Amino acid sequence: MATRGRKPTPTAIKELEGNLEEARFDNRRLKLISDSDELTGVYNRRALEETMERIPARTPLALLMLDLDFFKNYNDRFGHQAGDAALKAVAQATQKALLRDSDRIFRYGGEEFTIILAGAGQYSAMTVAQRILEEVAALDLVHPDSRTGKLTVSIGIAHRSFGEDADICEVLTHADQALYEAKTSGRNRIVLFEG
Repeated sequence: MATRGRKPTPTAIKELEGNLEEARFDNRRLKLISDSDELTGVYNRRALEETMERIPARTPLALLMLDLDFFKNYNDRFGHQAGDAALKAVAQATQKALLRDSDRIFRYGGEEFTIILAGAGQYSAMTVAQRILEEVAALDLVHPDSRTGKLTVSIGIAHRSFGEDADICEVLTHADQALYEAKTSGRNRIVLFEG
């Protein structure tokens, strides 16, 4: 223990620096765990809400809402373990479809996911959404209750242009409305919100 007026030794300083770095690492690890969805490994809803709070107003972004089609039927037919495996596979396929390190996927709840594409416009969002449809199709998960015979997803997209005054919660609501339209108009499709 250092006493007043005495300088710490180089060994003591090194030990303190090591302890501090270890504590920082533990804090980062705890933050990552608390921000991750336990089942799928992607970010969770809590992390989504924190991210939405940190995004500056009036900056461009695209928001995608994704939902697994007829997922209750899938769970009922194959069981919850198969349903969990399907959720993990779709989360990984969606992650693979993202184009930039800054793009983020969050499990919104149940079988719904949200993707934030910071700085992206309509074209980029449509490109990512199409890649997601293709990656999920490539999983080739059998789903007899789907019209395609495979597990599919529906995607709703909304975006905010540079300088636009729309609140991010409003953008999320618009993406959810577009998702609803994608599901009611046949599923396994992308709908862009046209406000």
